[in-house]
This record gives sequence, structure tokens and C-alpha cells, in this order.
Amino acid sequence: MAFLNGEQRDPRLNEILYPPCDAARTKDLVRTYEPNKEFADKGHISPDGLLRYLLSVENDVLMAEKYDLHDDMDQPLCHYFINSSHNTYLVGHQLTGRASVEIYRQCLLAGCRCVELDCWDGSDDEPIITHGFTMCTEVKFREVMEAIAESAFKTSDYPIVLSFENHCVKQQDKLARYCREILADSLLVDPFDSHPLEPGAPLPSPNLLKRKILIKNKKKHMHRPGAKRKSKSAGEPVEPKPASLLEEAKEADTPSRPVSLAADAAAGEDSADESESSSDEEEDTQEVSVEQLKAKQEKGTAASEAAAGTAISALVNYVTPTHFHSFEAAEKKNRGYEISSFVETQALQLLKTKPVEFVNYNKRQMSRIYPKGTRVDSSNYMPQAFWNAGCQLVALNFQSLDLAMQMNLGFFEYNHRCGYVLKPDFMRRVDRRFDPFAESTVDGIVAGTVSVQVLSGQMLTDKRCGVYVEVEMYGLPADTVRKRFRSKTVPNNTINPVFNEEPFVFTKVGRALHAPLGPGRAAPPGHDPHPALRGDGQAAGTPHPARQRTPTRIPTRGAAQRGQRAPQPAHALRQDRRQGLRARRHGRLHRRPLQPHRLPVGAAEEGEAAGGAHRGRRRAARCHPP
Repeated sequence: MAFLNGEQRDPRLNEILYPPCDAARTKDLVRTYEPNKEFADKGHISPDGLLRYLLSVENDVLMAEKYDLHDDMDQPLCHYFINSSHNTYLVGHQLTGRASVEIYRQCLLAGCRCVELDCWDGSDDEPIITHGFTMCTEVKFREVMEAIAESAFKTSDYPIVLSFENHCVKQQDKLARYCREILADSLLVDPFDSHPLEPGAPLPSPNLLKRKILIKNKKKHMHRPGAKRKSKSAGEPVEPKPASLLEEAKEADTPSRPVSLAADAAAGEDSADESESSSDEEEDTQEVSVEQLKAKQEKGTAASEAAAGTAISALVNYVTPTHFHSFEAAEKKNRGYEISSFVETQALQLLKTKPVEFVNYNKRQMSRIYPKGTRVDSSNYMPQAFWNAGCQLVALNFQSLDLAMQMNLGFFEYNHRCGYVLKPDFMRRVDRRFDPFAESTVDGIVAGTVSVQVLSGQMLTDKRCGVYVEVEMYGLPADTVRKRFRSKTVPNNTINPVFNEEPFVFTKVGRALHAPLGPGRAAPPGHDPHPALRGDGQAAGTPHPARQRTPTRIPTRGAAQRGQRAPQPAHALRQDRRQGLRARRHGRLHRRPLQPHRLPVGAAEEGEAAGGAHRGRRRAARCHPP
């Protein structure tokens, strides 16, 4: 009882709301976590029982309510961070990877609420989804829509955005027909009367859009009868229609021209924000020169996106893509239903030059960030920088379990893993000014101190090497701490290394966007304190054997908290290593695929997905030769 009240209890707690642990509570804990019944009856706890208690939800670093559906879900859609995927159909490499229908199920089951579909005309009069101008395989559009309809609302009832990159010329009507037929009542076709598509009108809330699917696709704008088209001068030709531009681009692309897969794919991704421009009257008047047409052709797949047809345009409402000109122009239009896409490099430049304007832009309407095209290995940028600006759809390559993806998984574990996390108050209110690069603390938030002590680890890796632990924090630039705290190296012990050093202290932490740290409190049964770090083959609620790196790279527990298995005898470990080596030599060692509810990679993705997870765990262990 003295240990529970003196070491585990936060002294800042209100004793009325959170009374200290008494004798009855202590006995309950012993009976719950002590595996030896004889010890439990006497009120004693063994080292194994203490370990189980320390690893339980009783000692979670976050308040248990943060994992429940606790956010206000009646705010406009632009007031939430939304779990988003980039090139969802791909497994592995961006140039040679395999397209999969299963990956859509996996992402949706993992809580993703925005998936991407690159649509092209198929050879058998059926539209397909693939990465254009690459050696990636293809899947049928109809099969993908069936998978989405089947898995859309298994994990979360809140709305899904289907982000179309539409290259179809002849089969656009089929896209629209499949959307209507397969998605049926889930597809939101007409906007709500309470939220019209008008300047100044707010977006509907996630609660209002429950179990609805929104389409994001270029929209065909109908000109009003009698409206005059503006031109630069009398007699100047009007810009050709986008469809004719596409035909000219196809004619210019002769078979004799050598195609560079990497260049085409990279340029195509980097120019996706230009491809999503709407056909506003002022944009229709631009003159297109031969040089501009050639530049669009060289930009790759996204730049050659086809003109939107009438059928598919009728399905677009609250997520209407438009070309970004400036923050001033967007504020003047004040169209909350319009969304602009930014490649990560462009978004970073805007964030550096106009951070306050970027935050204010995201208060009115949504923005989508996606990886640059040169990330052909499906790596990811760090999403925290764009969360700091209030960007809603920060799209990542879900097939890569790198640090960025771990942060994304951990961040969206909050709020019952529904895929929506409410932005802080100062990122939503128009009367509040927020600069993500400011050194001072945010108004209304009291800075605190976070202390992390790394005591020990268990079952980190089966390799014979030395291990150490690095502790980092990610948040606003003023809160971010990297490569400052590192434990000592424990040589030749990856089974149960003991560090037991002085705590690593983060001072004046008050600006981070993640859920605030809170006292360890009892959580509902079945709650997993570390769901974002489940490894392949692990059941929900089972701690991962290597826990140095959480989504924020801060260990959420201290003492001996790296697994529940007892160390195996030395001879058993040597035997396991010998069997593993023999299996590798004969090609008999196969890693189990990642499970749908743990990490969003398909069970049928064979070696690529499992290899990415293995690399992530290997980096987490930080092994080096003794």
C-alpha cells in the first residue's frame, strides 16, 4: 500500500475524486495480478505478480477516457484531424509494388477514414485502379468498391472520404454507376438543406454524416445560361476543354519516347495539387501554350487527370477539390466545402512562410497533405508538422511501419479509434490566433514537466548485441526534443537488460497537441494500453516485447515493462537460435502476416509487409555490435 500511494500515485490528484489506495483496494490488486494462489490468499505479491501489475492498465500513462469516444463530434468536419491513407491500393514499392483489394479492408478496419483510388480505363471495358506509368499491378474498380462497402463501418460509424485521382476518359460513367449501385444508401449524393454548398456555410459534423461516404473528385462546373466567358482580349482563343488537352497529350506521347518510371511517378505525385483544380470561370480563361502542355505531360499521371464527367460530378459535394492560389483568395471565396491538396514540400514551404494564415485556412476548410513522388520506397514524412498547422487529411503510406506511421497509429488510437480527433480549441476558434512556431506557451495551457525513467527491458531481440534506449518527444517545434536523451549501453544482453538510470526530464511541456498526460487510472476491461505497437502474431492486449518506442517515442512505463514472458533458459535460447538459422538456410522461415485489427497491411501481402514490420522492430531495438 505504501508503494501504491507513495510511488505510483500522482500527488497532484484530488483526494476526494481520486482517493488513495486502501487495504481493500490493495488486496483486490493482489488477487487480480498475482498468479500464485497461495501468495494471493496471504496478501503477498511475487516479482511475477508485480510485473503483471506494472504492465497492466492500472499504470497507463494516459487517462483511460482518452481511448473512449470523448470528443465532441458535432463540430464542422474541418475541425477534426482525419486518419488518411495515400495510394491505398499499393503494397510495398511505389513503382513495382503490387495493387491489392485487401489493403482497403485492412486500412478501413484499422480506422482509416480517407482512402485513395487512382482510376484508369481498363482494357476489358472495366475501370481499374493502379499507379499509372509504373510497373505496379492493377485491380478492378468494382472489386475495390465492394471491399469498401463491406468494411467501411466495421470499426467506426463516422464518414469516409474516397479520394479519386480520376484518369478515366471513356469509363467515367461506370465509376459513377458502381458508386451508386454498390455503396447504395451509404453514398451521400445530395447536400443537406441545413448545410448548403454556399460561401460562408459551415461543413456538416461527423455525427450528421454518420455511416456516409463522400466522394472527392474533380467537379464539372455548369455555366449559367447567358453568362459570358471572360477572355484576355477580343479574338483570343478560349482555352480548350480539359478533355481535348488530354487527347493532345496522348498524341504527343509517342511510343518512340523513352519513359522513365521513376521520373514520371515522382513528377506525377508532386503535381497532384495542380490536377485537383476546379473549372472555375477565371481558370477557364487561361491560355495554354505548347510549352505548358508539354510540361503538363511530363508531370506524369496526376497532371493528366481527365475532365470530370456529369455523372461523377453529381456525386461530389462537401469535399470538392480546387486549385490553391493563395490564402487570401481562399479567404475571399470562403467556400468551406472546397479542399486543396498539397505535396509535402509545398505544404512545408507554406507552413514556414505563412504559418498563421495556414492555421486560419484550416479553420474554414479542409486541406490534404500527401508524400512527394520521390518517396518511391513508400517512406513517410513526419505528420506532426502538419498537425501543428491544423491540416485535417495528412495522408501517409500505410504499408510502411516507420516512425511516422507509428505516430499516426498512436495518435488515432484516441477517441475510440474512430478515425477522427478533435483539434484543440485554439485551432478551431476564429477569435484565437495561433502560431505553431511561437516560443511562448499557448494561452490557457499551463506548461508542465514530464519525467521518464528507463529501468529495464525484456525480450528485445534474439540477436547477441548491446542495446540502449533513446527517448524523444514530438509536438510543436518548441516542445520537440530529439537525440538528447539516451540510456547507457547494456552489452550482450537483449533478454533482460537493466538500465536503472536517472530520469530523463522534459521541462515546460505545455504546447504538445497529443492528449495530455494524466494519472494512472483503472480502464475498462479489455483495454490495451499499447495497441499501436502490437506486433505480428500478437493478440490484442498483449504487451509488445520491445517497448522502447511508443508513437511519441516516450516509454509509457518504467520498471521491467517490456513483456510478460519469463526469460527462457540459456540452452532453450541457443536451441531456438540454431533452429532459426537452419530454417533460414533452407527457406522454411516465414513470418506471419500482420492482422487486420493491428496494423493496416493486408494478410495476403506475403513478404513485403512482414519485412517492413521486422525492419521497424529492428530499428526500435537499436542494436549494435558489442
